[in-house]
Amino acid sequence: MINPKITPFPPIPVFSDPSEQLRFDLSASWVEEKAALGWTQDVRQSALKVWCPEREDYRYPSWQFKAEGQLQEGWEEVLSCVERIVGLKNGQWRTFEPRIEVEMREWLIVEWFEQVSTRSQGKTHGQWFQEDPQTVLAWAKTKADEDPDAGW
Repeated sequence: MINPKITPFPPIPVFSDPSEQLRFDLSASWVEEKAALGWTQDVRQSALKVWCPEREDYRYPSWQFKAEGQLQEGWEEVLSCVERIVGLKNGQWRTFEPRIEVEMREWLIVEWFEQVSTRSQGKTHGQWFQEDPQTVLAWAKTKADEDPDAGW
């Protein structure tokens, strides 16, 4: 007989906002912050660390790492390009916004990596980056150098 005071599984959270559920599901396979304690200082400083309020913890998206646990080649450079692509310059908005919260910056970058790319046969930018980091870096450089106001 199961002891009613002991729950065999943690309770499944129920979210009222669909974006909360999406962040919770998306971050399920990411690396937990406690796992980063064994990493070198360089990796911890260079990796994208995302605050997941639904988990009350920081997580590291898995697409920035090789299978062996090191950062993908070109990670810092592609991250810099993605910041420009999503509308950031030196970590700040390019517009007249006074500044952006760190958590918002991180999630803007995550959203870009989770988008399906038209150039990657149905894969997200993150999946594509894991398979072919140099091609994604070259493409991100091109996109980052485009004038965001050219289409207006």
